[in-house]
Amino acid sequence: MNKNEMSSHLGLPLTPGLARKIIVELFQHQRQWTTAELIEKVPQEHRRRDGVDGKDTIKNVINKALGYLKDDDYIQRKTYGVWERIGSGLDAVDLAATPPSALPPDDQIKVERTLGEGPESLYVYYNDTERELANLKGQSTWPCKIGKGEPIRVLNQVGTARHTLPIIALVIRSYDAEEMEKLIHLLFERAGLRINNDRCGIEWFMTNPEQVAACYSGIENLVTSFRGPLPDPL
Repeated sequence: MNKNEMSSHLGLPLTPGLARKIIVELFQHQRQWTTAELIEKVPQEHRRRDGVDGKDTIKNVINKALGYLKDDDYIQRKTYGVWERIGSGLDAVDLAATPPSALPPDDQIKVERTLGEGPESLYVYYNDTERELANLKGQSTWPCKIGKGEPIRVLNQVGTARHTLPIIALVIRSYDAEEMEKLIHLLFERAGLRINNDRCGIEWFMTNPEQVAACYSGIENLVTSFRGPLPDPL
């Protein structure tokens, strides 16, 4: 590592973007890492480059960075708490050297509420005009999108097509976002809440963030009562 690389984190707090860079470098030397190993190794390397701790917990920072890399198809979950580099069209060196513009500082991403933990994410967002209209009509639900992915990527997808950004009301962090998304969609569809409109896709429901949060908590409580809590991946 040259002098410029050693000083590249000088005085910077550890963010998911910087953690992502370090994790890619680590995967270049070793194909598999556990979440626990990365939680220990990444901050050590960050401090070695004269970086400082950030406001978020190390665990959350690493989980977000792993989520970004999973979305990039750079890594996959081998088993619970174990990650494997799978390789893709992305160049590892370029990926490490230049975090994408899709990863701005965390303070630019406004999320009203976060539940759960893990490297993957579900999100609930809506357009504020829809909520205002519902309030005027005395209604407690309005069109909300329930999908999977990192919030910043959602903002990038819709930001260029709208003059105002949607409200990201809820983020649910998970170790299996795809499965959780399927369960929530199934329950909401069974309740007749899906909005059947070919133009908006299958992820829109007539609901509100509190209902989605309650659904998630109910699923987690039921699963835990059946099998007991999962072991901590740390």
